[in-house]
Amino acid sequence: MSKAATSRKEREEQVQRAEFLVVAERLFATNGYHETKISDIAREAEYGVGTLYKLFENKQNLYQCLVEIKVDELHERIRYDVEQCSGVLQKIRTLIDSSLEVFDSHRQFLLIYLKEVLEANEPIKPVASEKMQGKIEEHKEFITQIFRDGVEQGLLRSHNAEDYTLALAGIVMKIIGSRVISGQPIDLQRDGDFIYEFFNHGALVDRACPAEG
Repeated sequence: MSKAATSRKEREEQVQRAEFLVVAERLFATNGYHETKISDIAREAEYGVGTLYKLFENKQNLYQCLVEIKVDELHERIRYDVEQCSGVLQKIRTLIDSSLEVFDSHRQFLLIYLKEVLEANEPIKPVASEKMQGKIEEHKEFITQIFRDGVEQGLLRSHNAEDYTLALAGIVMKIIGSRVISGQPIDLQRDGDFIYEFFNHGALVDRACPAEG
């Protein structure tokens, strides 16, 4: 087989792979992971089941590929937005706003995970690849460094920066998850303001606490 023919075949497989992933995302979000069959995905994508199995080992592998691509895409967008900012507090606010905006624009993907974790009797348990685990840790460290800088600059209370990362991620994902599961819109301004103020009351130094009683 000539190099040109091989290249053409690779391009065709890339197109097929992308089409399978688009359809799988829609069906997983609509029907749930466990209720979606490989044959459903192949039929909706207008390919044979055999073509799908040439590109993905099984449904679990297809799901893992979808998650890895989407998570990487979301992390890159959030990181780009934050890197345009200067100053710890501006970065924290942008981190919140960008997370809300990015996840709101990828509701279909987020719904797949949330529906399975919150509703299914047998949640999906994909084994993330070593590469994916590394990217997740890299994103976590990127956020943690912002809080580390805030502590060092005296803007945030002296505390473990990783705990700040976990706390903020928890608040953001709870708000987003609630909106997505209930079908409510995310109000980027209102929800961003709420999360930022709520988080800062527990993070900024020299904030007067009202006396009880």
